[in-house]
Amino acid sequence: KPKPKPKPKPKPKDPEKAAMVVGKRARSPIARQESDNASSSSAGSGPAAFASVAVYFDDSSPAIPTYESSADIKTQCRDLLTVISSSRIFVSAIQVTMKRLQSVIERSGDLFDAKLNVHMLRIMNLRFKDWDKFEEQMDGDKVKTFRKLTLAPVKKALHPKVRESISGAESRSLLVLATKYGLGHLKNVALYGVGNVPKMSLRSFYWSAKKTFEMLDKKKVDEKAAAVQHLSGGTLFSRQVKVTSNDIDALVSNVIYSKQGILAGRTIVEALKLHANKGRRHDSFKSLLDAVMKECNA
Repeated sequence: KPKPKPKPKPKPKDPEKAAMVVGKRARSPIARQESDNASSSSAGSGPAAFASVAVYFDDSSPAIPTYESSADIKTQCRDLLTVISSSRIFVSAIQVTMKRLQSVIERSGDLFDAKLNVHMLRIMNLRFKDWDKFEEQMDGDKVKTFRKLTLAPVKKALHPKVRESISGAESRSLLVLATKYGLGHLKNVALYGVGNVPKMSLRSFYWSAKKTFEMLDKKKVDEKAAAVQHLSGGTLFSRQVKVTSNDIDALVSNVIYSKQGILAGRTIVEALKLHANKGRRHDSFKSLLDAVMKECNA
C-alpha cells in the first residue's frame, strides 16, 4: 500500500499579527463607524481600496470631575459675596442680605454656576445699580450666549465628529476650571495650549487644558516681581501713572496666556522690552496693557 502523505507542518504565527489580536482594545463608536465606512467604500475596488485608511483611537482619559459644594448655605453665600465684591460689577455699594445671595445661587443652579455667571458678567463689562437687575442676569440670555461663545474655540480643538456631542455637565466643569485661572484665557489655551492634533473627547481636552493652566500659573509670582522692577524704570509712560497690584496682575496674566506666551514662552520683561524698542510712551496703564496684549497675540 502507498504510504500516506505527511501532513504539512503549521506555519508559525506572525508575531505582529498575534500581538494585534492579543492587544486588541475596545474601539470607540467613531472608530467603528469610520471602519465601517472605509470597508463599504473599499469593497470590490481592488488595490486602490487601501488608499483609504480608517483612523482608530482609544480615549483613556479619566472622567472630568464634577464641581459641587458640600458647604452649608451660609458658607456658600459668603463665598459668593467675596466673588461679587472682587468683580466690582456694582457701580456703588449695595446692601446684600443672605436671602438675596441664596436666591442668586438657586437661580443659577448652584454655587459654582453662580460664581461662573458673575465672572462672565465681569468679562462682559456689565455694571449694575440695582440688585434685582443683577439677579435677572443669572439665567438671562447674555450669560447663555456668552457660554456658547466661550466654548466655541474649545469645540474647534475637538475632532469634528465629537464637537456637537459634548455634554452640558462636562462643558460646565471645564468653564468652572477656567475661572480658577482666568475664564478669559480659555480661548488662547484652546487655540495654542492643547496641541495641534484634534482632541477625541472633551475629557482629553480638559486634562490637557488643566496641565497648561497649571504650568502657566506657576510663572505668575516670578513674572510679577520682574514686571514691578521693570516698570519702576519709568521709560514706558509719558507722565506719572498710578499703577495698582491688580493692574500688574492683569498685565502679567495677559502676557503669560497670550499666543506668544503659550507657544514661545515669552516673559513679561521680553514683552515690555520689545514694546519699548518701538519708542511709544503711554499716558495710562490701560493704553500700555492694550498695546502689549496686541503685540503678544500677533
